[in-house]
Amino acid sequence: MNRRRLAALAATLLLVIAPLARAEEATVVASRIAAVTVYEDRALVTRTSALELGAGTSRIVLEHLPAGLDGPSLRARAQGAQVLGVEIEAVFLERENSEALRRAQDALQDARRAARDAERDNADALNRWEVLRSISAKSADGASRELGRGGGPDVKALEKLLDFIEERSVNARRDVARSESALAAAERAVETATHRVGELQGAGAREERRAVVTLRTATEGETTLEVSYLIHGASWRPVYALRVAADFRTALLELGAEVQQRTGEDWSDVQLELTTARPAAGAAPPEPTPWRIDLPRALAQRGVVAGEARAPRAAASLDDAPAADAKRLEMIVNRSGLVVAFGAHRAETVKSGARPARVSLGQFELEPEVVWTVFPRATSDVFAQAEFTNTTGSALPAGEARVFVGPDYVGPLTLADWGLDEEVRVGLGVDRQVVAEREELERGRETEGLFSKDTVHTRRYRITVKNHRARKITARIIDQIPVSGDEDLEVELTESSLAQAKLPQRDAENNAARGVLEWRQNVTAGGTLDLRFAFEVRHPKDQPVSGLD
Repeated sequence: MNRRRLAALAATLLLVIAPLARAEEATVVASRIAAVTVYEDRALVTRTSALELGAGTSRIVLEHLPAGLDGPSLRARAQGAQVLGVEIEAVFLERENSEALRRAQDALQDARRAARDAERDNADALNRWEVLRSISAKSADGASRELGRGGGPDVKALEKLLDFIEERSVNARRDVARSESALAAAERAVETATHRVGELQGAGAREERRAVVTLRTATEGETTLEVSYLIHGASWRPVYALRVAADFRTALLELGAEVQQRTGEDWSDVQLELTTARPAAGAAPPEPTPWRIDLPRALAQRGVVAGEARAPRAAASLDDAPAADAKRLEMIVNRSGLVVAFGAHRAETVKSGARPARVSLGQFELEPEVVWTVFPRATSDVFAQAEFTNTTGSALPAGEARVFVGPDYVGPLTLADWGLDEEVRVGLGVDRQVVAEREELERGRETEGLFSKDTVHTRRYRITVKNHRARKITARIIDQIPVSGDEDLEVELTESSLAQAKLPQRDAENNAARGVLEWRQNVTAGGTLDLRFAFEVRHPKDQPVSGLD
């Protein structure tokens, strides 16, 4: 083989081997968390890194990833490059951990020495105080005896002695107080240092993870690498503020979220998304298991005592400041299949292990339909309630809400999952500008019948509702009549000056079963509503009724 052919072969081998050689060299690059999607019990973290790659195969290393990341969930992609493989490696930080443990143990020894010194100082101070108390008591007793003898004691000398002892006692008490404070502080320092040593000893060889991504590029140039992974220890919950105007005509619903994470890495200025997806619940519905029943004798024949049969095995498994009208936030909703995710409007920071971060997600104007509920048989207070329809454009997840009327905080509300166009009823509290009274007009009892005597009880009432507001209101008036549990005991509504409310069949049946009477009437501004109703209870004379009064 001549030299020219050997040179050509060597050049060819060099072109083949060079990319492979470069592939063996791993390059550590910096990365930052750019985006986080938070689920109810975990998070999907996306890191990005800007790279300058040559043609061929490269191995890129992203260091200082949290030890708790889910390895199988690790994914990578790059612009203009092909991802050949993604690996996850454990990194043990024994030296660093040992050094930290040594420093913590030294700090614990120092804290223990300081605590022993503080304990001795406290004991000395207590001892001095007890000695001075004893001297003071003996001196006072001796002075009393000297004065009682009437032999011309040196009063000034006694006074001077007692004053001196009192001054020393005051100083001793101060020393005791100071030494007790110092001892308490020293004991707290020992506790903190002990906890820190325990943390480091329990952690043993502290771990991190690093991702190794193998890329292949056709040409030299810049690219952006994205690496994503799931990690536990993160969660979010929706929080709402419902602000109803003081005149009850308009309302503003503010949707926010509290995000908390203990993943071991801080999320600083990230694009945050909060999703209603629930990976922990699985994607498939549970399958039914056999619902077995049997007779006690059959169980006994099989050696099973009645009552001990095993149950079927279960299937596998915002701040309070109102927002300005000019700064209403439109909700960012990202839908994917059955999942709804809410996007934050700005870059957010959530520190690992810190207090929950509050994120604003959207604000919506709602039109409340307000009714004033009057139940004077139970209370003289009149409660305003508002019915709201979800017109936000998206189903809203369940969460805690704070309800305000005007500037006043009314109370908390537990909001269930609120589907689109569904209605919810919200209590707005007691309205002092609407007054209701219930008055008994008649209470009678008489016997009827020629042969079989019946006793008839009559009750008649008047309910008045006074509206002191400068607007018309809709009053929902509720009262009750007794409910009989005996066919010989009859209850009948005999009078109603106003027609009862027309309700959906289910609500009407529910009211009838509970003996509930319900009226819905408008009351003009400054006007008064007058309602009268009566009922009678009939039963055999020789069978007295119980519970009527």
